[in-house]
Amino acid sequence: MYRNNPRYWGRAGAGIIFFCGNKVLLVLRSDQVTEPLTWGIPGGSILSESFHQSETSVEADLKEDVVWRGALKETKEELGGLPDLPSNLQIFDKAVFKDGGFSYTTFFVKITKDQKKNWNILLNWENDEFKWFPVDRRP
Repeated sequence: MYRNNPRYWGRAGAGIIFFCGNKVLLVLRSDQVTEPLTWGIPGGSILSESFHQSETSVEADLKEDVVWRGALKETKEELGGLPDLPSNLQIFDKAVFKDGGFSYTTFFVKITKDQKKNWNILLNWENDEFKWFPVDRRP
């Protein structure tokens, strides 16, 4: 990996925020990573040659697939695996953060209580802890 910008690794990153009922999965970053001891989502750098400034709609679709696969890879690496996801998994939303030549895509995915129950999360060195936090439903 390389660091072009003092604040970001690479040119692109992606992660997944998992929702189960009214709870969301967050991980506590270890003291060995950037922004240690803060809560966040699993994900990371997804360097790829498919990220170009100008692109056709076909290239944009390919880019979306690359970003999703990168998010899956990074999430699986940090959590030791993924929940049993249906083959027709539907991302219910996403958010894209951009700053200069850097972008980070967060995919929002719902899982069932059974998927959560059967998911054996084994954190790698990048995170010290995980918790399911209730989603604040203030008006």
